Amino acid sequence: MPSKRHRLAQRRKTVGHTQESLAEKLGVDRTTVVRWERGESEPQPWVRPRLADALGVLPDELSGLLADVGVAETSGAGVQPRRGLPVADAYVGSSASRHGPAQQAPQEAHLHFVQSLRMADRRVGGGHLYAAVSAYLAGGIDHERAVDAEQELRPLLAAAASLNEMAGWMAHDAAATAQARRHLSEALLLATQSSDRQLLAQVCASLSHLASHHGDASHALSHARNGLEHLRYAPSHGRLQARLLAMQARGFAVAGQPLEATRALADAEAALHGPITVASEWLSPFDSTSFAIEAARCFLRIGDLSEAHRRLQDALASRSADRIRSTAFAQLMLVTVLIGKERIDEACALTSQTLDEITSLGSSMILDHLVHTSILLRSQAKTYVEIPALVERLQQAILERSWIGTMGALRVGAAGAGRLDGG
Repeated sequence: MPSKRHRLAQRRKTVGHTQESLAEKLGVDRTTVVRWERGESEPQPWVRPRLADALGVLPDELSGLLADVGVAETSGAGVQPRRGLPVADAYVGSSASRHGPAQQAPQEAHLHFVQSLRMADRRVGGGHLYAAVSAYLAGGIDHERAVDAEQELRPLLAAAASLNEMAGWMAHDAAATAQARRHLSEALLLATQSSDRQLLAQVCASLSHLASHHGDASHALSHARNGLEHLRYAPSHGRLQARLLAMQARGFAVAGQPLEATRALADAEAALHGPITVASEWLSPFDSTSFAIEAARCFLRIGDLSEAHRRLQDALASRSADRIRSTAFAQLMLVTVLIGKERIDEACALTSQTLDEITSLGSSMILDHLVHTSILLRSQAKTYVEIPALVERLQQAILERSWIGTMGALRVGAAGAGRLDGG
């Protein structure tokens, strides 16, 4: 049976290219683009960077689009796209038994699931949860039928976008970078199709975060700018604008542009208290604590330890009991600042306190900070007699989290995750 790269074709349409215009931009024949989308041929290696740029994706995201070749069914009318679940039942998966009459209003069930995941994520980290959200996503939704459906079914696309964004964050926290990018790219496509511009802007912020985390300043800034542009055509939402401006600041910090970073942070802080006229139900929280942590990341990156210290104290002063991961993240960043200021006794005490509080936390971001803290403290071991025992505790905590990113269950889950077209 014939095959087709549905997601590659959809991405082309999303960025506004016809097959002819894409071919012209790349300097190839239209039939070449047709063969790529049918799964009949592969773009040559020297064409791929220009193709990725034209589609607005990273090289590994392009590889994912090219690898996603689905079987099409044939009929008397010719080749038809494969079909997933009926739209009325779309994306319900196993939520029906947990959350009530999901078939009558599936987006409410998905919203409940997303909110439950967010609460759990704050307490235990995405490393423990990624397999669960991947399994939930595996139920699938038929993209093309939902896009062509009546307006009242568009909330299902927003639900799918939000679930993929959540999966992207949890994959990131499980050290599954390729899966994180795939989920977030899928979320971007679905949010565009849903016409929820606030959600679309938020997905851009998530993509910007991922790019900054991996040191890709160019894409971090590009995603943040795109999010701010989408937000211009959405109802006012000061906190979402602040989040995007904070992501822009991080991009500038990664790019080694401290003045631009501090200006963007000042704009973000002003926006944080701006009006919210209407809020999409799919937006994740971003508050003064979230902003303080993002600001501290920027100041650490540009080497301003004093300002990073102040921001982290602000974040910890307003912490809540259920935000275990963000609290631990702020504490471990503060440890880095204290060591940089040669306040080793305080750094040791805070490290010990943090280790006491994160026994059940599975997060690659926390794991990275534990490793970093261990390295920094080890350099002080000859001067401070209490450090060897503390480093031993850190090594044990690191060993206990060595499963992050390597568990077979995560790999199995990731293999089917993000397949929203019935595959």
